[in-house]
Amino acid sequence: MANENEENNEISNEDEEEQMESDEDIIDDKIKGEISTELQEEISDEVEKKLIELEEEKEYKPRIIKDEFEEEYVLERTYIVPLSKSFKGSRLRRANHAVRFLRKFVWRHMKPIDVIIHPDVNEKIWERGIEKPPRKIRIRASKDKEGLVYVYLA
Repeated sequence: MANENEENNEISNEDEEEQMESDEDIIDDKIKGEISTELQEEISDEVEKKLIELEEEKEYKPRIIKDEFEEEYVLERTYIVPLSKSFKGSRLRRANHAVRFLRKFVWRHMKPIDVIIHPDVNEKIWERGIEKPPRKIRIRASKDKEGLVYVYLA
């Protein structure tokens, strides 16, 4: 009987230790969650402050794609760009070549400082994969006061 009592005590001690460890894990997870959210808030606040400082110093200029709002454009034209010339190269580089050809086409016709291609145009070119870009695409190119040209689908 003494052996049975000792075995029961050992089993109950092991159960108590496991339960204490699981309780500690739960407490640690709660604390980690609270700490991580506090740290994230502090980091985001610090990042916002630095961005404001950089914008005031005019060293940081975020590049914005003009999706929803329209600024005054100096020049706006509609083109049908023949992308069929991109089929001359390797079959596995046609869509890449089509995007480069579109950029060159806009450079040649609009004489910009920089060309910014809207993601919709890029998706339209890549729609059927890398091997089969469209033969031609209709675009709207808009040049603003700074000399930047934005390319949209027409």
